[in-house]
Amino acid sequence: MSENGPICRYLKQYFVDKAALATLAGLSIDVIDQLVSGGAVPRPAYVCDGWTMHTAAFGRTEIEERICGEFFRRGDVRWLRIAVSARHENPRDAVQRQVTEELCSALRLSGVSAADVSSKLHTYLPHFWDGTFSLSVAEPETGAGIVAKKRLQEQIVRLSQDGRDPAPSGIARSLLLELIESYRSVTMPFSPAEYELSSRKRLVDDYRQTVIAHHDSDRESFARTSVK
Repeated sequence: MSENGPICRYLKQYFVDKAALATLAGLSIDVIDQLVSGGAVPRPAYVCDGWTMHTAAFGRTEIEERICGEFFRRGDVRWLRIAVSARHENPRDAVQRQVTEELCSALRLSGVSAADVSSKLHTYLPHFWDGTFSLSVAEPETGAGIVAKKRLQEQIVRLSQDGRDPAPSGIARSLLLELIESYRSVTMPFSPAEYELSSRKRLVDDYRQTVIAHHDSDRESFARTSVK
């Protein structure tokens, strides 16, 4: 693996390869391979095969660094341990039961109606299993961490028209900036390979600048009007 490239540095900061994950979990690589291939735990967030990087969310992306391997979040250790500790049920069923309970609880606490919890679960669970949440969520090892990211994203998308409205009605600029910061804290920075296409860029970095620039423009306009 390239040692000094930006993607390599990102992976080293936020992810571990399969060998490191095995050490953290106290399991053999063979056991991890069996659990991943059997769908009992989330798939790796990134699969790199030289000069390309593959993710469930963004597909295959060509990169300018030579990187090989499968990369997981350290928090995946929790799901591995739940899977291997299953005694009276299938390992996948044990993980699914645990993450479903946590997602349902967090959704209800966030104000989602009982009628809507099921539909959101139907949307969330595939992204849990395919590694998308490991790629995009700051704390994907808990249902609460996943729900916090998804609910804040939904709120910002709705208020801002997906980052297009710099001054949505019904919310003060200071509260909007706090909301953007809250979302920043629960989402991943994303690697240079997919950052340009990421919600982090669109709804945090770009949108925050749009909100600030709009406010500054209004102040300048008000100042010019006052002088006249």
